Formats: sequence, structure tokens, C-alpha cells
Amino acid sequence: MEGNRWVKLWESITKWEWYKEANTARLFFHLIIKAQYKDTRWQGYEIPRGCVVTSRKRLADELGLTERQIRTAVRHLEESKEVENLTEILTKKKKPHFTIYKVVSYDKFQNNDQDEVQEATKMRPRCDQDATTYKKDKKLRNKEIKNIKGFALSDVRFELPLSDGNSYFVVQESLEEWTDMFPSINVLNELKRMKAYLDAHPNKKRKEHEMDDFVLRWLSKEQDQKLSFPKQTKEPTKSDLPDWYQNQTQTPLKYETKKELAKRMERLKGNKDE
Repeated sequence: MEGNRWVKLWESITKWEWYKEANTARLFFHLIIKAQYKDTRWQGYEIPRGCVVTSRKRLADELGLTERQIRTAVRHLEESKEVENLTEILTKKKKPHFTIYKVVSYDKFQNNDQDEVQEATKMRPRCDQDATTYKKDKKLRNKEIKNIKGFALSDVRFELPLSDGNSYFVVQESLEEWTDMFPSINVLNELKRMKAYLDAHPNKKRKEHEMDDFVLRWLSKEQDQKLSFPKQTKEPTKSDLPDWYQNQTQTPLKYETKKELAKRMERLKGNKDE
């Protein structure tokens, strides 16, 4: 039997009368798999398609059953017209040391039409070609990145869209360098903001040679804004004031402006020094 053959099993076989009888079902499926898929000649005998040349002992060894179990299973299959014993017919009533079983409905499980096989054969080179093309494209993309950045695809950490439809690749080394240059901001988050901005404004997309300047300008501007507007400290409360001021019975703090408060503190401090 050739290793690349296959058989079909229909879902309706689950309703077959012997499906739940383990030994009978196993034997039937075994005969389907072992049957000749085309007419052949064996030891001087013509063996038709769908037939198996075997013996009870051999079937018992192949299936791990006893000869008695094989005999019972064969009887079930012969009574239900699933299998025929053609030994006497094909050997002209001789009594050879083998048995020839024919799977009656073999064509249902193994289509004789070679179109399906040929179609599968045709599809194979196409699938192989697709896989080869993908590998070539991946190698080419790696090569393109190396030509532009000097790095492999595995080094890429982020991509920004370009005006020509390609991508600007941000590699790990660039990410680390920018993080050192702009420690006050999250560089990766800013790259995500750049991508969102460029996706939303296609006319703002740059060419490859303009992207380094675009990224550095963006990061520089964000860091300058971060440093120019430090986080506001909390408003001073009464507990934050000196002890000598807390004892004063003046206008409550919440009604004074910062400027007025500063002047009154200076005035009160001056009176205390005197």
C-alpha cells in the first residue's frame, strides 16, 4: 500500500449497524485502508480493486485480536453484505493458504476519479511556491532594513508611516539613545502619539530622509514643554505657616491673595524683630 493514499469516511457511518461493535468496526476500517485501490496481479492471480489478500491469522496479528474475534467480525460483515469472500471465485475453487476479501462499497470510501489527486498535486507546488515567496519577501525586507538602518528585523521596536506607503523603522538602539537624550518624557508613548498623528493627517507624513529630524523635533518640543511647566505645588495651608503667624488673629487665609499674604507676613515679621 502506498503511504500517500487516503480514504473518506462520511459522518453517516456513525449510524452504521456495526459502528459500536469495536472489533467489527476496526476490521472493516482496516480492510478499507488495506484494500487495493486499483486492479493488480499478485502471484498469478488477478486481484480486483477494493480487495485485500490476507488471512485470519494475519488480520489477528495486525489488529491485536484473536482469530476467533476475527472470524466473528468477518461473519458480521459478510451477513450485512459489507464484505465478500472472493477466494474461491478468483482462485477457481482452489484452496490456497490465503483469503481474498472484497469491500463491497469500496468506491464510497476511495474515489476512483483521479481528478482529486491531480488537483491536490497541482495545488502542492502552488502552496510550496507561496511559502517560498513569503520566505523571499521576509529576507528581502530584512535586507532592506539592514540597508537603511544597519539592523535586522528582530531589532525593530516601532514603525512610523511614510509618505510613500513604506515604514520608518525605530530600532532598539535608537530607542535607548532617545531615552537618554530626553529623560523627562516617555519616548515610546511619544512614538505612539506620532503614529496616531500621522495616521490622522496623511498630508503630514514625511519621506524617509526627513523622519529623523521630525522625530527629534517632536521629542525636543515635548521635553521643553515638560520642563517649562513643572507640576503645581499645593496651596499653602495654615499648618505650613510659621508658629508666630499661626497665633495671629487676622483675616482667614482663604480670603487673602498670595501677594497680600506675602506683604502681611513681611510686615508681621518686621514688627516681631523690633
